[in-house]
Amino acid sequence: MTVNLFAKNLETERIMRSIACDEELGVRQSGQRIGALIDGRDRWWKNNPNGPAEVAKAVQVYGIPWFERVQSLEDEASKWYGRGTTGSWSKPNLTVLAVTLFRLGALEEALALFDESVPKTANPMLVTEGRCVQRWLHGQRS
Repeated sequence: MTVNLFAKNLETERIMRSIACDEELGVRQSGQRIGALIDGRDRWWKNNPNGPAEVAKAVQVYGIPWFERVQSLEDEASKWYGRGTTGSWSKPNLTVLAVTLFRLGALEEALALFDESVPKTANPMLVTEGRCVQRWLHGQRS
């Protein structure tokens, strides 16, 4: 057995799902395996008497602090979605970052994410989703 930790913002997901697009928009959950938090390696527990207690302790020591490190939309933008980094069209969470920035009142910063030219290697579905969110953001200006 292993432990996977996942989190997402439900309001951001609601907004994403309300945006008209040929692709279904949603939030890709931010996740981490417990082993990566412990020592950077994948970790599995065997079915033995100590397993449940070890797993519970790992969640308490490493899992709970992982959840607690993201307390605000600003944290989500930077820690989950890569706010301030380059290469927008290679980010799987580009659209979620844009909507999160919109929720922070940073509409122009959100729109600027789409200013980079789309590389030939960009995922076509991400480009389609990105253009939908970009159009939606433009509509929020009025």
